[in-house]
Amino acid sequence: MLLIETPLKRSPLDKNDIDQVKQHVKAENYEPRKGDRLKGEIDKGFQPAQHIYRRQTGEKKTGANTRTWAKIEVNLAADWRHNYPYRPGVVELPYWSHYDLLGLFLSLMGPAQPNSDRYNFFLPLTAVYTRWAFTIGGSRNYGDIRERSLQAMAFTPKPGHGPPPTIFQCTWLEGSDSQVDFSLGASMGGHNYGNRQVLGDWGTRLQKTRFALLNDWNRIKDSEWTNKKGKLVKFGFEMSPSIDAGRRSKFGNCGETYPFVHMLGTYRETAARKEAKGLALASAFLNIPALRKAYSLSEISVKEGDRYKYFWAPCPNCKHLIAVAAANLDNFLPWTNAPSAKDFKEGEDPKAKAEVKENGHLVSA
Repeated sequence: MLLIETPLKRSPLDKNDIDQVKQHVKAENYEPRKGDRLKGEIDKGFQPAQHIYRRQTGEKKTGANTRTWAKIEVNLAADWRHNYPYRPGVVELPYWSHYDLLGLFLSLMGPAQPNSDRYNFFLPLTAVYTRWAFTIGGSRNYGDIRERSLQAMAFTPKPGHGPPPTIFQCTWLEGSDSQVDFSLGASMGGHNYGNRQVLGDWGTRLQKTRFALLNDWNRIKDSEWTNKKGKLVKFGFEMSPSIDAGRRSKFGNCGETYPFVHMLGTYRETAARKEAKGLALASAFLNIPALRKAYSLSEISVKEGDRYKYFWAPCPNCKHLIAVAAANLDNFLPWTNAPSAKDFKEGEDPKAKAEVKENGHLVSA
């Protein structure tokens, strides 16, 4: 216990005074400033504020590039690249959003104990991930908050910008050494496409950067999927199974992106990838007052009709990724992995609950 308590006491995250915390962190990536990182004038060249590490492209807008021009782009800094789990063959991926970095940070607590499963560890962990993400996300502009908007769920004062992620995902897999690797990720969030006349096509730049995370993953560029007309479509940016189904999601937008690339790469044998499991949790569960105070399996596993309200199945895009990785789709479906009576009993044990402290130590979903 001493080994755990000592680092926490030294950590800036263990302090309640935001001014003290700011002394230990770099300038906020959502409002870069000129000169002094805290008191300097906000650099209007990076507005609107957002939770994306970005840089100015330096490109000049001309008549020839009006459609593709963008004022800013993702800053793919070399020191923002990370790989996890620490196994031979795991590729480094670039990071630029605090939502994804938080998922990486929580993943670094791994590997999980051998007896960790969906309902005694990975679902509660994903719920905590979601809760923490909403604590640092949301919007400072109260005029933007709609009734029942999830942006209203973040603690006050509002510490962030842009829409929060809709889905938080966890993928786990037991390795040959019996240790359980896991990886957490979130769907796109924290961005603001702004005025196209000012920023240009920043939205496409950002989405293409997410899409590029899948480059060289399981030879996905050679893969094909079947559209509604029964025709084969080659993997690409402009069209995806989800878009074909009437949605708007491109490959790379989903919360599964980082976990799948980290966990289901070719460094693992095909037989091992078939054992991978996963869950996707909709952040809308934070609309339940009880779940903003303490974790409860019975509350978070409510159903609407014959489907779970907050446990989401893989979207058409993610189903294609699962197929490309030669994983087992059934291991990612909520209804084939329903909680048992034992899970409910353990999930409601008072010892499994923890209080949420506003503006302090965040220890619960």
